[in-house]
Amino acid sequence: MKVIGLIGVCIFLVACASGTITKTQPREASKPLTDAEKTYVSLIEADGRLMYEKDTRAATATDLLLSKINSSDYPNFVG
Repeated sequence: MKVIGLIGVCIFLVACASGTITKTQPREASKPLTDAEKTYVSLIEADGRLMYEKDTRAATATDLLLSKINSSDYPNFVG
């Protein structure tokens, strides 16, 4: 029964999104990035990749810890 409700909500949202009319504005021509901007983008990408890897490892560590302890002994534990 929950699945039918979920499908209904999804159909409703899709219908609402497709029913709205938006006025398209002309896009500005994009300029190529400067060397400084390219360097900055690559640094940001590296930082994001590192954050993702650390977050994945932290999630795995939390899962391992929760499998070893009784979570009712630590009611305020948040992974």
